[in-house]
Amino acid sequence: WGADEVEVGIVERLGDSVPSDITLIDESGKAVTLREIADKPILLSLVYYNCPGLCTPLMNGIRQLLEETDELPGKEYTILTVSFNEEEKHELAARKKESYIASLRRPIAPEGWRFFTADAANIRRLTEAVGFRYKKVGQDFNHTAALTVIAPGGKIVRYLHGTTFLPFDLKMALTEAHEGRVGGSTTRTGSKLLLYCYSYDPESRRYTFNILKITATFSLLTVLSIAGFLVFRSKRRKPGKEGA
Repeated sequence: WGADEVEVGIVERLGDSVPSDITLIDESGKAVTLREIADKPILLSLVYYNCPGLCTPLMNGIRQLLEETDELPGKEYTILTVSFNEEEKHELAARKKESYIASLRRPIAPEGWRFFTADAANIRRLTEAVGFRYKKVGQDFNHTAALTVIAPGGKIVRYLHGTTFLPFDLKMALTEAHEGRVGGSTTRTGSKLLLYCYSYDPESRRYTFNILKITATFSLLTVLSIAGFLVFRSKRRKPGKEGA
């Protein structure tokens, strides 16, 4: 199916930017633009709080990820959970936040995981910007589950699909987000090495060890080492020949 034919799912917008003037309503009822909270990488989860299906497993997956990873929300990145049901209000978002924050075995900063609602226009702009397609059916919605990884400034750099997430996948996605590139390198030596050794597989939607790249690199280094040794030995032998 083409992107325009997808009714429910994710149409990936990698490399596109999310409009910074999209306005959300936080847990206290305050209006906040994305520009005000986009100073760190963002993990965006689109849900509706009274969802009887995927949304609870998705938020439980985020909670589990927070308990398993070393990356600290509020310091290194921000989690934004946003309801795409315009009828849900900030009081419900506040109750959801209180429940999830209280259930964490490892405390996090309150600003690390934020819960929002929005009006219909801003929901439409946000969901269209990240390619999130859903359909209302009665009082509920058909939709998928994923995290959208957004770099500081608004560029979409990665999608993490499903309701469970590996700490390694989060680390790799944040590494990309810090540089603001889709699959790009970073200024951190260790992260550069990780990104070089691993490639994102869009079919499995996981980072996989790139054995071909590593084998080719070692082969090239071996050839260069042999060539360098031969040149060095040749230069060392020349003075002896001239003095004979």
